[in-house]
Amino acid sequence: MIKKSTYLIFILFSFFLANANPIVVHNETFNACGSITWTAIDFTDATDVWTCTQEGTSSNYYMDINGFGGSNDEDWLISPSINMDTQEEEYFIFYYYDIFNGNDIELVYSTDFSGTMTQAAVNSATWTNLPLDLVDISDLGCGSNFFRHPSIDISGISGTSVYFAFRYTGTSSSAENWRIDEISITANYYSTVHALAVSGQDCGTLKTSLHELIDDHFPIRYTSSLFDVWDAMGQTDTRMNDLNNALIVWDMFSDQPGGPEAYEYDECSNRDTGGSTSTEGTSFNREHTLPRSWWGGGTSYPSDTQNTDMHHLFPSDKFLNQEKSNFAPANVTTAAITGSNGFKIGTSTSGAPDAACTGDEYWEPIDEYKGDYARTFFYLATRYEHEITTWASTTTNSIDDCALNTDPATVFEPWLLSTLVAWHFADPVSTKEIERNNAVYSIQGNRNPYIDHPEYVGAIWGNPATGETCTDLALPVELTNFSGRAEQHGIVLNWTTLSEINSSGFEIEHSTDGVRFSQAGHLAAAGFSEEILKYQFFHKTPETGMNYYRLKMVDLDDSFEYSKTISIKWGKRSELHIFPTISQGELNVRLPEGFDQGELQVFSLEGKMIFAQTFEQTNDLIRLDVSRLSSGHYSIIVRANNQTRVGRFYKE
Repeated sequence: MIKKSTYLIFILFSFFLANANPIVVHNETFNACGSITWTAIDFTDATDVWTCTQEGTSSNYYMDINGFGGSNDEDWLISPSINMDTQEEEYFIFYYYDIFNGNDIELVYSTDFSGTMTQAAVNSATWTNLPLDLVDISDLGCGSNFFRHPSIDISGISGTSVYFAFRYTGTSSSAENWRIDEISITANYYSTVHALAVSGQDCGTLKTSLHELIDDHFPIRYTSSLFDVWDAMGQTDTRMNDLNNALIVWDMFSDQPGGPEAYEYDECSNRDTGGSTSTEGTSFNREHTLPRSWWGGGTSYPSDTQNTDMHHLFPSDKFLNQEKSNFAPANVTTAAITGSNGFKIGTSTSGAPDAACTGDEYWEPIDEYKGDYARTFFYLATRYEHEITTWASTTTNSIDDCALNTDPATVFEPWLLSTLVAWHFADPVSTKEIERNNAVYSIQGNRNPYIDHPEYVGAIWGNPATGETCTDLALPVELTNFSGRAEQHGIVLNWTTLSEINSSGFEIEHSTDGVRFSQAGHLAAAGFSEEILKYQFFHKTPETGMNYYRLKMVDLDDSFEYSKTISIKWGKRSELHIFPTISQGELNVRLPEGFDQGELQVFSLEGKMIFAQTFEQTNDLIRLDVSRLSSGHYSIIVRANNQTRVGRFYKE
């Protein structure tokens, strides 16, 4: 049974509608089926058209598409015309649920669609895919709720009449029942803060402005039959493993960024069931980065929002989280416990900690995740600006006393603040953080500003390691609207500055994995400006597939800040796509682009060739009848133009 709380959805979108930031550009709940703004178009028959459907006897409605028994056609659900030129920082958010196995839905957009809701008009328009990160909820074994898809950054799309659409091509042989609900487009999240920062706000004033922006987020439940923290982690903290054959939990205590992990956690079967453990790798639980004891342990819903705030709740190895206890983060000098990826618990000589923190009462993540945790603590210091000043005195545990002070501006004791700022600058914002921030935004309606704008850390807390204060760190560039788009001969990057002080230039950095960056180009900056300036850079040599970009904004004295990282897919489709991967009879093989003449071979698990066929066609889709094959695993090898691609499927 699907469980979706009407109250939950109402509160979340009331949050958006009641705040000046963000603004709601578009919102469709489908609850008034007779007057919904999205249009369903079926290309062949009416057996599998998108349909507005009531959830049981509740007052909830959603759009439903079921491909069983349908023809080989396309089914479209198209938005009304949306103006993308009157705002910035737009995000697309929607809820979804799936049943059975088959083709995934696609989310596409067009800037040249006429708006005439006919098959001919749809086919004559140019549609571009937006990246989706769909979880197969029906196969999870522990999913019974609508999931909130991570918010999709659509700020790179421009036009006064833009259409978005969900497209589904599942049929009786590759059918999956999809349900879509609560579509929204939000924008201008940081607009007032940008304006205030340009006017000279920094330190505590800027921090309070950010607090007012991210305060009053929508809380979810910790454990519930409705959408809860476990459900949320299935969306915010999972990834494909290194072999790309299993969806696993992204645990920063055990993850090995450079290679395979010592163990992997399944999101459903490896959840903590209680008790204690003496070894690493038994299960994962829900880590409060800032421990419960630091705020007195309050768990009331919805008042103790910090208890379920996903911006600081991470999945973690149960044993290491248990041993981490309620210790403070620091650079560990002598480790009493070292985890499989180098995570440490032990003593420290960082700064001059209070005596309450002596002994083996510190923890240190690996270098790749130090910035993640630092920005998490800065978020907490901002989101709970008023409450956090009292937490040190409300708990009977003394560890937090050496970490927190009662100053709402600095929040942390000098030794800890110095450590966190150093971690922040040493480990820039990663793609993982950006994607997780987008996912949490779709769940609880607020963002971590220090991921979106890492320059705010220096503007608020300065850099104690170098002796600089926040007033010394006037931002060389106030950046907004960094985006890009793929074109035939390369990728175009655009960004806007609201002001510039002593700015020297922009180094455009490029990566194919979101981790290792190299310089792709350089543009000179204006130097001094109080006007809005627009910049553009054309990258002529992107790689086929996903490309990642960030800006290194350099000051005249060679100091610099990094922008957020953006991702853009470019080039031809290079992979072999086989669907459904579990087949009873018909199998579809979508060829990579350029594979228009060659040979397809099917092999058994033992390496025996079952059959082969040549192909010469302009259509990139080959349909195979595998109904006579015995049950088991098979491989498909496709060869064309001196290139080879391999895929696999299972015959039931």
